[in-house]
Amino acid sequence: MNTDLLIKTNFEGARLGSASVKDNTIYIELLYDEPVIADWNRHDYRLHFTFGVENKSDQDQKIRVCVTGGDRKELPYSSPLIFASDAPLSGYRRVEVDGASDQFNTYDFDIIVAAGKTQYLANCLPRFLSKLVPMFDKLARSTGAEREVFGYSIEGRELVAYKFIGTGSDRPLVLISSGIHPPEPDTLATEAIMEFLGSTESDELKKIFDF
Repeated sequence: MNTDLLIKTNFEGARLGSASVKDNTIYIELLYDEPVIADWNRHDYRLHFTFGVENKSDQDQKIRVCVTGGDRKELPYSSPLIFASDAPLSGYRRVEVDGASDQFNTYDFDIIVAAGKTQYLANCLPRFLSKLVPMFDKLARSTGAEREVFGYSIEGRELVAYKFIGTGSDRPLVLISSGIHPPEPDTLATEAIMEFLGSTESDELKKIFDF
């Protein structure tokens, strides 16, 4: 076991099943979620990981990360989609890594972690709830959207709708859903749509449609 490497999951949005370190290789299993049967299909969401790797040594370390038993010699796709940040809750950007994946839930790639630093890694673009809620609330205030809490999640979090409602009756309604599955960065598109709806460019649309 390499005691210079520490796996970190003590931050909002961290997602990892089990992890072990042997020499300079980290072996990871994804967090198990019961598959969802809906729309006549079986939906398996055991796809995503977000975690940190702390290098406690005084030298940079090249670390191999194996997810779900990945072996790059047997995986079909090179240049796997990996995002990294120096901070747990912001600043994630795509990084080029040596390795491969099946573009599903199996990975084998290398990452360099600087001496005394922590590198946060994900195979999605993380956008965290503690950042999103105040951002959307501020955007609603600046764009004139009405904020409505229409329910609560099973963990007690507010389910929020931001509404652009015009005058008149029987107006067609456009519904834009976002943030349903935590690892999906669809909130980027929703943020841009709200900015558009708060601008004069959308005035003609808002004469006809409610959003």
